[in-house]
Formats: sequence, structure tokens, C-alpha cells
Amino acid sequence: MYWLVWLCLSTEVLLSMNVRVRWFLAVLLALCLGVPSSGWASSDIKKIVLATDTIDGLVEKDGSGLYVDMLTKIFAAQSIELNIMIVPQSRAYWWTANGNADAMLSARQNEVEGLYFPVWHYDITFVSAMFKKGRFKNWQGEYSLQNRSVGTLRGSNYNNYLYVPIDLQQVTQRIEGVKMLKLDRLDFFLDSRKALQQTLIANAAELSTINFDPQQYQIENIVPIKQYIAFTDNAKGRELAQIFDAGFAKLLASGELEALFIAYNYLPFPFPQNID
Repeated sequence: MYWLVWLCLSTEVLLSMNVRVRWFLAVLLALCLGVPSSGWASSDIKKIVLATDTIDGLVEKDGSGLYVDMLTKIFAAQSIELNIMIVPQSRAYWWTANGNADAMLSARQNEVEGLYFPVWHYDITFVSAMFKKGRFKNWQGEYSLQNRSVGTLRGSNYNNYLYVPIDLQQVTQRIEGVKMLKLDRLDFFLDSRKALQQTLIANAAELSTINFDPQQYQIENIVPIKQYIAFTDNAKGRELAQIFDAGFAKLLASGELEALFIAYNYLPFPFPQNID
């Protein structure tokens, strides 16, 4: 195993390889390093409590969803029961940090403190900009947002991922941001592409009363953000992180993870092309 670890950690060797070879070796490395000497799981870990808010199609109140199925496969393979507690995102963080829960979803590195992050992220969310078609014909990605009026959902912190100065306008509901676009009170509204699309569908009747036509707007990806499951920073949390890394790498290498994404029609599949 030691030659594999050296190979994966050697900068010169990595730089000489193409993306797919580096991805394959990363899977092997996670499998090797994610397995404690006594096996993947300690006999006294029987349950993991996961705190998370609902995420349409990914984590539902009834315990279904893509992320639920993925995590169930990973932990059930080691006879660990997955218990999900549906709570607001802020409470999920505090519960995990204080040890009332073992882990939380939708964590972003460098945005939360006191939690233990695994090697693998489980998904990638693209921060996307919604704006009126034809208003910015020379689209240049985030540089088109510079010094413009840009709306975000309060607490999303998506503006922290931009390298250009903006006139930030925060809203409490997504529908509010969409309406402000219609009234030209915003030049752009930032959110994940999926959230923007779902907002337009869920509020179609209300938007029709102000003559909002979705065909007159476009959505462009700007910044990819890796999404992590973050664990309590204690012995149990660190071991659960190792179990997650090893199990996730196995799902990815076997093709089961991609099959899950396809089954839920949650595409494009974010691996391996975005594995950097």
C-alpha cells in the first residue's frame, strides 16, 4: 500500500498524469487511507445521526432522496444505521458542533468552524446568475456582475465566492429576488441553478400575475462550490469520516454513484471531470 500512497502524494508524478488517471488514483488512495487497520468500522458504532434541512429531491421529510440513498448505502454496508433529523441549516451546524448530531449536510469548507471534513465532497453546486435576456449581450461570467446590483438569498453567502465588487442586495425569499429582476431593481439574482428553476416552477401562478415570462430570462453558471458532509470533531466523527471516504470512493469506482444520480435525473453527474 505504501507505494500507492507515495505515488498519489508525489506532486511531480501527479502533474505528469491526465485527469482520469489522477481521479482513479484518488479513488484508490481514499480506499486505502479510509480503512482503519481493524476494518472500516468499530464495533461500537451502530448509528449515525445526520442533521440537515430538506433539499427538494435530495433530502425529503419522509426520509427519501438522492443524498439519503447515497449515505444509506455507504453506512449500511458497515451495519451503521442512518438517522436523519430535519432541522434548519443553522441548527444542523450547532447540533453537529456540539455533538447532538454526528454530521451535517451541505457544509462548505472555509465557511464553518469546529467540524471535521472528509476528503471527498459528495456533490458540486454551481452558483448561477439569473438575468434578463439581451440586457448583457457580452456575457463574461462573473466579470459581468462587477459593480452591478446583485441579489442573493440572505444567509447563502454566495457573494463570498465572487472576485469582483458588487452592489449586494439580500432578500429573505427567492421569489422576492425574481420579482426584483422583473422590476429592474436587480441586474442579477444569484442562487443554485436547480433552486432558481424550482422557484420559477413552484411560483408560476403568482409570477403570471405580474406578466413574468421565464423565456425572457437566462441562467448562467458562475462558480462551482463543493458540498461536504461535515462531522463532529471527535473520535467518532473522525472514524465516521473515514468510513464515508472509503464507502464513497467504492460507490464512485463501481459506478453505483453515477447510477443513483441518473435514477434521480440529477444531472450532470459531477464526477470525475470536476474532481480537482
